[in-house]
Amino acid sequence: MATIGVAVSAVSNRTSSGLNGVVSFLDAPPLLSDSVTSAGTSAQSTLVIPANDSASMFWTITAADGAVWAAFGADPTAEAGVHYLIPSGATAVFSARAGDKVAIIDA
Repeated sequence: MATIGVAVSAVSNRTSSGLNGVVSFLDAPPLLSDSVTSAGTSAQSTLVIPANDSASMFWTITAADGAVWAAFGADPTAEAGVHYLIPSGATAVFSARAGDKVAIIDA
């Protein structure tokens, strides 16, 4: 079992005066956040990506104290060895689509 932090953030592009370009950053605070305890069966977060035409949306998944597999979709089921592996202590960022949810399972 692992404690998983799940957040949904928009991304804003900011112009950098020193780099002569545009740099993307996750907006803080996140729009939505949740904590999920993983187990040997797939568990979905309660979060659903909202429709937002003005910003790109991203998942930020942090596996605080155990590795997990993550799956995304309208009604996802995470399967060990099939989807995205997030190692213990790591944070991963994934692009998100309106209506999507995340599911996790122990690695």
